[in-house]
Amino acid sequence: MPKRDGLSKKTRFEVFKRDSFTCQYCGEKAPEVILHVDHIVAAANGGGDSLTNLITSCVDCNLGKGARALSDDSALQKQRRQLEELNERRLQLEMMAEWRQGLEGLEKSKVDMVADKIAAAFFYENCTVSEYGRLQIAKWLRKFSMEEVLNAIDISAEQYLVFENNEVENDSQEKAFGYIPRICGARRVQKVKPYMPDVYYVRGILRNRLSYINEGILMSDLDYAFHVANVNPEYVKQLAKQANSWTSFRKVLDKTIAEVEAQNEQSTSGESSTSS
Repeated sequence: MPKRDGLSKKTRFEVFKRDSFTCQYCGEKAPEVILHVDHIVAAANGGGDSLTNLITSCVDCNLGKGARALSDDSALQKQRRQLEELNERRLQLEMMAEWRQGLEGLEKSKVDMVADKIAAAFFYENCTVSEYGRLQIAKWLRKFSMEEVLNAIDISAEQYLVFENNEVENDSQEKAFGYIPRICGARRVQKVKPYMPDVYYVRGILRNRLSYINEGILMSDLDYAFHVANVNPEYVKQLAKQANSWTSFRKVLDKTIAEVEAQNEQSTSGESSTSS
């Protein structure tokens, strides 16, 4: 009988890795024992070198078994389990691929719906949203709900589209398109902080009246004034309309907040005394 070539290092490693570097006969593991790659159907009996005919064996089990077949069906059970696992993995991969295709189809249909809505609302005659525009829509839909986006389209069209000779200007279409996600974000914030329109209104007044304002500090101060101190927004709007400088506005606003908080504290103390 001609001498058989030894198994390659790669083949041996694949078998060891598949069997978790554990002897499939006695359960001993490396490095406590030296592992061999054994043939389930012995090479002397014509067994090949395919992975399904190779199994991990410790040196003692391998040398003791020689050319005899396994005395039980452990190797066959091992192969059967491996085939079942491989089949299950294949099925799960197929299901995942099908699921992903379904998600991609759903995302595409949503993008189509939004693109059609924009084309109608923005008066895109005989024109569709560009591929870049569709990519932007897909980004919006990952952040906002379909309802939020559709509502924002109507608001943006009403506020930003400009008509000349009964035709909409292209620049205003681009502007209205760009403002759709901003409107979505602003409306979402407004649900959490319903006083934000008053904050933006005061900021707008000060922007128009004063040469300088610190918008970061302003937004923080107004948020505290309306949300925590419960200052009347209409009163703050009047302060903004009368302000001559950013510094004077801040001083008056701080004084107003302190006065309202003192009044609120007195009111709370009075209610506690009455109840007691």
